[in-house]
Amino acid sequence: MLMQSTPAIEMLVRADLIAQLALGIDLAALSGPGLGGAPLGIIGTSGVGHVIGGTDGATVTLDHLLALEASLNSNNAPVASRSFIMNGLTIAALKKLKSTTGQYLWTTDAPGQRSGTPGSINIALPELKDIPACRAAQGAIVAAVACGNLLADDGEALAALVEGQRRAMETETLEARLLAIEERLGKLR
Repeated sequence: MLMQSTPAIEMLVRADLIAQLALGIDLAALSGPGLGGAPLGIIGTSGVGHVIGGTDGATVTLDHLLALEASLNSNNAPVASRSFIMNGLTIAALKKLKSTTGQYLWTTDAPGQRSGTPGSINIALPELKDIPACRAAQGAIVAAVACGNLLADDGEALAALVEGQRRAMETETLEARLLAIEERLGKLR
């Protein structure tokens, strides 16, 4: 199938495979049992706080986060090293929470935050060594946004950086080709 199709199909298949591998790694890192060669996930590690929202989870609320923070306080967890792990859907739900006056509780005013999301972007991208690698990176970004592993705003910003790199490579290639043509024309005169 890949031999008879366009490069776009190949990128789509690769992006899907990358997304599935990333989901498997995430699942093992978060909830791995620690048996039979599988890693012990964060959830199974003692001393990691969690809040039960119901038998099948629950809609996240500010009360859940406050309860989680309280559990960390009671275990004397250092404030500077605290982190929360949330997927894009949870972050989106938290961003929609409003005060009684209608103001959003999650603001984007703090320094070092992207779209109100503290931390760094964690997505596996290929080394941007050539134009096909840039296309593969764009596919991985789209897959991460589609799976909810990357916020759309962050995906857009990251895609713009990759596109800038691709354009620079393309310009360099075109410049080299143009110089070669000019050299050949100069020899013909």
